[in-house]
Amino acid sequence: MSSTPPNDPQVDTLEPPPAKPSITLDTPVVRGKTTIKSVELVRPTAGQLKGISLVELAQLNADALVKLLPRITVPPLLAHEAAALGAPDLMAFGIEVASFLMSKSEKAAVQAQLDTLP
Repeated sequence: MSSTPPNDPQVDTLEPPPAKPSITLDTPVVRGKTTIKSVELVRPTAGQLKGISLVELAQLNADALVKLLPRITVPPLLAHEAAALGAPDLMAFGIEVASFLMSKSEKAAVQAQLDTLP
């Protein structure tokens, strides 16, 4: 049995999973006796995106976001709760979802442009 040296170029380095973005709701969701004040988002997989247009998500289309949110929120928002979100909360979710659609290099390019702003 052979072991692979630690600096072997064939060995993939594993990165820790990215932190889940958390949205603090302007208007908390009330579910029975529970009040949801903050919701985490999980990066969607291809299966979770099924039936949703990526273009519409990138354009922050409300219908596309409302369809996706119950699939990627922790705690999971119910469909009617996602549909009842206020505009500021839906926009906050949309911005995070749009960032999920960007590659690392695209995010770096955007950050570089933001860093040049006064």
